[in-house]
Amino acid sequence: MSTASAPQRVTDSNPAPKSYEKFRLLVADRRFLRLWVALSQSNLGTIINLVALTLYVYDKTQSGAAVGTLQMAMVIPSILVGLFAGIVVDRCDKKWVMVFADLVRAVLFFGIALLPDIPLIYAVVFASSLTGLFFAPAYLSSLPLLIEKRHLMEANSLSEVTSQVAQIIGPGLAGIMYVQWEFGLICALNAASFLISAALIMTVDIPSKGTEERRWSGLKGTMGHIIEGFQHLRSNGVAKWVTLAGGGVHLGGGAIVVLMVMFVKNILHGSSATYGMIVTAMAVGSVCGAIATWFRRGLRESAVLKGSFVVLGVAALFVSLSSAIWLALLLFAVMGLAQTTIGISVNTLLQQHLPAATLGRTFATIGVITQVCRLVSTGAGGVAADVVGIRTVYILGSSIILFTSLMVLRPISVLAAATGGKE
Repeated sequence: MSTASAPQRVTDSNPAPKSYEKFRLLVADRRFLRLWVALSQSNLGTIINLVALTLYVYDKTQSGAAVGTLQMAMVIPSILVGLFAGIVVDRCDKKWVMVFADLVRAVLFFGIALLPDIPLIYAVVFASSLTGLFFAPAYLSSLPLLIEKRHLMEANSLSEVTSQVAQIIGPGLAGIMYVQWEFGLICALNAASFLISAALIMTVDIPSKGTEERRWSGLKGTMGHIIEGFQHLRSNGVAKWVTLAGGGVHLGGGAIVVLMVMFVKNILHGSSATYGMIVTAMAVGSVCGAIATWFRRGLRESAVLKGSFVVLGVAALFVSLSSAIWLALLLFAVMGLAQTTIGISVNTLLQQHLPAATLGRTFATIGVITQVCRLVSTGAGGVAADVVGIRTVYILGSSIILFTSLMVLRPISVLAAATGGKE
């Protein structure tokens, strides 16, 4: 057992522990436990607040465009600032990057609680999303500094389980709270969750060996560091493979997710309730995927990734061809499962095989590239749906995913060589 002052970690020379022992070992390390609790409770608060914000904006404006603007305010920062955020994470103490991000978001949402003005809400959502771009890569790049490489899969799985559970219960809680409580109180509770997260992270001793020792060198130097990030993706076999695979999946899947409501109503002839059931099915599938990665019974991350890509591609293709609601529910759940196992496996591989001092840039750069692919898919899919029909868009999108899933099987076979034989 570990203590707060000297957590004891399992070394790679020990026998592989059983699943319940893995959980015990993870939560026994109080540094990881505090990080996990901080992230989990703030995630739930954020989801509840996001649903409440959407309801509030629509109630006040009765405008779909206003709600769309709110969504854009969450997406645009990732493209504008994502690359810079990765540099900051690699150069600065990761603990204080996370603490600063939480404190800023706490102030922002307390501001909405006091003055719930629509333009201010847009500005706060934009600023909050921007700040979150620093928190996420700092959290992911901190885990390899706290946890043995052989347990990173379980740590990522545990984080994803609580994240997906929040996605399931959060919207329902938000609906109840929005009806029963004042909107400002919901925003204040979200702000409080960020304060709790910051307080917990302040108590975590994160080693500084994952910080790259370089001085800031102005705008020119910063652009050079960004270019270095892209060059690192090209030169590192694992990072390059992840970027190409993730870009392909988002290029095909962005339109499938965004146009899901059209698919449900026009192709499946379902209702709004049917759409809600499918969204829930995907979330439940995601929880199952996170649990499945935990109980993988000795399968390597690469093996989990192979199977998940193929399952995702096949399920997406069958979704595009389906007309029965019950079949679509099942297939969307399978897609949710596969997407989550892919995400967990990818994060684990990057954490295991990339230098700690470059993880922040790597996660941020890959995030920007996949987000651009998703936006391209969303925009092109929306236009194409009006021209060729939603069914055709779904078939094209699923074909891209399936093609990507089949193509990545070959590169993954040389993953061991690309990572020095560690895989």
